[in-house]
Amino acid sequence: MAEYELFGEIAVRLGFAQKADVDKALAAQAEADRKGERRKLIGLILLESGALDTTQLILILKEMDGQRRVKS
Repeated sequence: MAEYELFGEIAVRLGFAQKADVDKALAAQAEADRKGERRKLIGLILLESGALDTTQLILILKEMDGQRRVKS
């Protein structure tokens, strides 16, 4: 188990995105890697696809920051 909850896991847990949305974003990252292209962050991919809005993106990032502060 990861030490911290991943961005996509938080997005799904909070009900902001579906697992399928996260899977598509991860596939887009993998495709960029395969092509040797610079990959986008999963949050940006989800934002650009319309799966997340800006407020949701910020809330997920705050949640991630809070998890890191608690475990530090």
